[in-house]
Amino acid sequence: RSESAKADDGVQWVAALVRELKLPGLSAYGISPAHNAELVAKAVQASSMKANPIQLTPEELACVLEAAL
Repeated sequence: RSESAKADDGVQWVAALVRELKLPGLSAYGISPAHNAELVAKAVQASSMKANPIQLTPEELACVLEAAL
């Protein structure tokens, strides 16, 4: 933990943790780019998204999903 840590430091830490734990991407569970439109549409409607501190656009959600494949 560092008081001077930036958002990018957190992203790098999470990426390293994912590699260390050998967590598979969503493609390991049969999710492909063909599912993006359906999953983004469902995410936009999900009640859990309403608690986010910022509202993500469908385009931003699609980018997150693509990165998770």
